[in-house]
Amino acid sequence: MTRWSKWFALTVNPEHKGAAVYKVRMTRKGHPIPIPRIGGKDKNGVLFYGETKTLSKRTYNLLAAAEHNKGAHSEGFTYYFFRDLYTKRFRGRPKLEFAYQRTRNKKKAKNLEARYIGNYMQKFGEPPPLNSGIPRKAWQI
Repeated sequence: MTRWSKWFALTVNPEHKGAAVYKVRMTRKGHPIPIPRIGGKDKNGVLFYGETKTLSKRTYNLLAAAEHNKGAHSEGFTYYFFRDLYTKRFRGRPKLEFAYQRTRNKKKAKNLEARYIGNYMQKFGEPPPLNSGIPRKAWQI
């Protein structure tokens, strides 16, 4: 298994174009925004985990949805819907960042996404805030 990449601004086109699992967070002044959860504070501020067959296309769609309400990314649309609230709450629009882990194929990416969501739920007592669809495998961790 490969390691997580460093964090990138959502506007950066990833070097890796293939299958991957990825995570997204909000930052303010270069630091992650902690998220209070039932089981404690998520200091890394993970908004959601995702998986894809083509990382560059997925991050492009996420940016289009989160910034312009276009594209095809449900978590991006959710972020867009709440972005004015986030701007007011954090006194300025937070930046979105992503990190990714390369996988051999989409099936492996789906399995890793389920594992990471399951681990998050075990640690914090609930899924990441923007993960609306919880993979069945996440409940089996």
